[in-house]
Amino acid sequence: MSKAAYRFPSEVKVLGHAYRIERRPYRRMTGFWLCNSTRKCIRIASRIGLETAKKTLIHEILHAIAFHTSPHLSERSTRQLESGVDGMLREGPFNVPWAFR
Repeated sequence: MSKAAYRFPSEVKVLGHAYRIERRPYRRMTGFWLCNSTRKCIRIASRIGLETAKKTLIHEILHAIAFHTSPHLSERSTRQLESGVDGMLREGPFNVPWAFR
């Protein structure tokens, strides 16, 4: 899929919870990304590149999973899981339309 045809997802289901995904200008955010599990929203700064945004989305989805299952997952553990999931999606035979195509 060409980059011009790529469309970032606007929603993702996390353990039955629908999370809105928003790409926003950095100046309207407190950081480059955020997962707010109470409001069911993942925000990613629009100025970061597509590949970084995809990895960030995986990372923030892991935070959402942790919130609904075990809210004590450390940032380090989340980064380690992100790396594993990223590799699995890149190298595995998965049909994930928004990931790394």
